[in-house]
Amino acid sequence: MKPMSEQDLYWLAGLLEGEGSFVCYSSPTIQLGMTDKDVVEKAANLMNTTMKTYPAAKKHWKTRYHANLHGQDAIVLLSKLLPLMGNRRSDQIKTVLQKADERPGPRRGEKHKQSKLKASDIPLIKYLHNVRGISKYKLAKHYGVRDTTIRSVIIGKTWKHIKDELPDVPPAGGQIEQF
Repeated sequence: MKPMSEQDLYWLAGLLEGEGSFVCYSSPTIQLGMTDKDVVEKAANLMNTTMKTYPAAKKHWKTRYHANLHGQDAIVLLSKLLPLMGNRRSDQIKTVLQKADERPGPRRGEKHKQSKLKASDIPLIKYLHNVRGISKYKLAKHYGVRDTTIRSVIIGKTWKHIKDELPDVPPAGGQIEQF
């Protein structure tokens, strides 16, 4: 999320206090819906999200404009807004943040049901390939995966949530001697 001035944060807090809603269905979400295009446009810009336009459904209705912010960006903004809100909205934000903490994270890494690698394998794989020069094919055979899986680990396409740093000292466990 891009930085926001204190004045803009207070403006957004005031707007969301009256017109916003805070929910957590599949992910934490800040919702804003109004018929004032310029106001929603400014809020969407501040939240670094897009504005959606919903044409009037009936002849006597106005066009509606919506801006929603989801996920981690919503969590960051909710944390900044919390001390600026009234009791009712503060309670809603606390509920959303609590639900966000309780949600299971994405099924990635060893939490994924098909994973054959463990988080502790990743630094070792990178070390063995990048420092010791062990081929991707040999590593793949050792770990019971395809060489493309090892390549994806090495280039950081997968297992991004594991630190990229190679250890100064070879990882413990006697696993290196196997090569």
